[in-house]
Amino acid sequence: MQKNKYTIIVIATVIAVAVAGLAVYAIGRSDAIENRPSNAQSTTEERNAENVSKYASLKGDAFDEAYIADMLAHHEGAISMSEMAGASSDRKEILDLSQNIMQSQSEELVRMQAWQAEWGYEKTMGGHASHSGMGNEMSGTMMDMSKELEALEGSDFDKKFLELMIEHHQQAVGMSQYADVNAKHQETKDLAKQIIGAQKAEIAQMQKWQMEWGYVSADSGESMPGMNH
Repeated sequence: MQKNKYTIIVIATVIAVAVAGLAVYAIGRSDAIENRPSNAQSTTEERNAENVSKYASLKGDAFDEAYIADMLAHHEGAISMSEMAGASSDRKEILDLSQNIMQSQSEELVRMQAWQAEWGYEKTMGGHASHSGMGNEMSGTMMDMSKELEALEGSDFDKKFLELMIEHHQQAVGMSQYADVNAKHQETKDLAKQIIGAQKAEIAQMQKWQMEWGYVSADSGESMPGMNH
């Protein structure tokens, strides 16, 4: 009888220690998850850099197919952001720019989709990425940008819109700079050249508005608090 009692005590002690160990592990795991930075996977800036840098090594069909898939998602993001401007901005300059972006990039979307079909590339479109995953990361980046504009109005919207659209355009320019050497089709090279020229011009215009509207400091280049208009 005494032996049975001893055995029960030993088993109970082992169970108690095991439970305590699991509890400590669970608490530590919970703290690690809770204290993990919200951008643990990667920041928007890091993903932008990754999306751009991959084109330095892609050649021929591999370049064209990836470039078109990403640029479709990229354009869809710009169009989505521009559509939001219609309901959230009062500035004619922002509204006119948004209309121009929607018109020009919608036309380019149609051309790129036609090339996918003509050249035998897998069909993709923005959030509806291909089975191979092309366009997935770009779609995620574009969705993150659009979410940053939600619930903003007036100057708050204009300030963030300019900031994000400049970053967006810079990414497109970065992606396109490798096309002249690495792309297979002349159509891809011509589109990339067109994107570089048009979006560099729009970047310069938007940066000018940032200065004129007091959204950045002339001395430091840092963003300043938005002002209602």
